[in-house]
Formats: sequence, C-alpha cells, structure tokens
Amino acid sequence: MLSTLSGPALRALDLFFTIFHTAVMAVIVFGWIPRRTRRLALVLQGVTVFSWVGLGPFYGFGYCPLTDWHFRVLMELGERNLPRSYTAYLAERLTGYLPSEGVANVVTVGALGVALAASLGLSWRDRKAARDERGGAGRP
Repeated sequence: MLSTLSGPALRALDLFFTIFHTAVMAVIVFGWIPRRTRRLALVLQGVTVFSWVGLGPFYGFGYCPLTDWHFRVLMELGERNLPRSYTAYLAERLTGYLPSEGVANVVTVGALGVALAASLGLSWRDRKAARDERGGAGRP
C-alpha cells in the first residue's frame, strides 16, 4: 500500500511518525512527572511493555508497531541499513551520532524501567492518599 503513495505523502508520513513517536516516547519517559499526565503515561508504559514482551514471540522481543510502520515509510523513501532500535534511529537523526544497538537498548529499557517504577510508585501513593482522605482502608 505504501508503494502507491507519492514522495510528498511519504515525507509527510515520515514527519508525522517522527513527531508522534517522539511525543509518545516523551510521555512514556516523563509523563509521570506532571500529575495530569500520570495516568496516560502509565497506560502507554503498559502498552509498550505488552508490545515488547507480548508481541515479542511473534515479531521479536522489543517489537514496536510505531517503529515498524515508520521504518516501512522510510524504506519506501529509500532509506537502508536502519538500526533495529528507534532510539538509535532518533539519536542519529537528531545528532548525527548512531549509538550501538547495545547502548540504545540499555538506554531504552532503562528509561522505561525508571519511568514505570516512578509511575507505579506515584500511582500507589496517590491512591493511598485518596483512600486516606475518604477515610477508607488502612485507618485505625
């Protein structure tokens, strides 16, 4: 289907995926900080873990549909030798530096791990505080 799209349409899709995927990554990594985006961050973190692990047996561990779709667009635009990691691709696109696959994976998994731990911790704390305010469980 992508082969039927014109060059300008493919470039527009490339721009869309670059902005959208980067924004999703930013919410995953930093969305736990503002209270108003914590729930969205936790949902996106869960979807990411499901994609990486749950879809992994079918597509390879760490599979991300956004990366897959974006890289298909890039290949239609003539890009070759794309890295396996979107983090590595984005680093190279923004800075010109292509980190090794190992470094990209450590940064990606580490960032998600820290963000997920923060999201879960704050979610637990916020629920406990709300329960305590209502006089719920845990009060003598």
